[in-house]
Amino acid sequence: MVLGRSTEIIYGRVHLVGVTPGVGQGAGIRGELGFGPQGGDPAGASWHWVVAAYNVDADGLVPGDLANDEYMATLTPAALGTYDVAYRFSADNGLSYKICDRDGSDNGYSSAQAGTLVVVAPDGGTDGG
Repeated sequence: MVLGRSTEIIYGRVHLVGVTPGVGQGAGIRGELGFGPQGGDPAGASWHWVVAAYNVDADGLVPGDLANDEYMATLTPAALGTYDVAYRFSADNGLSYKICDRDGSDNGYSSAQAGTLVVVAPDGGTDGG
């Protein structure tokens, strides 16, 4: 992506038994999309997070079950570089978060499973000029 522009919409899904299944946003669920240094700790201060908007109900393992809630957001990094990208979700309106990667399991966050965002200069270079 080009420095100074927003990414396309990035989607994330969450499933919480008894909360997200069915029609509508699960009560108390908050989604945030973030980015930070590759290999960095997403719970650390070097990551930047934006609130994601609830989008739709999405099927889980069974077609038509509407077991997941889908969220969406964009990112606009202010510096050139290559970043890890992840979603984090809270079931207590932001008091605590579970950081998620792309493998869709409950095995914890791994930088190797994070999304990647490469930010380049407007002229296509990486030196800011």
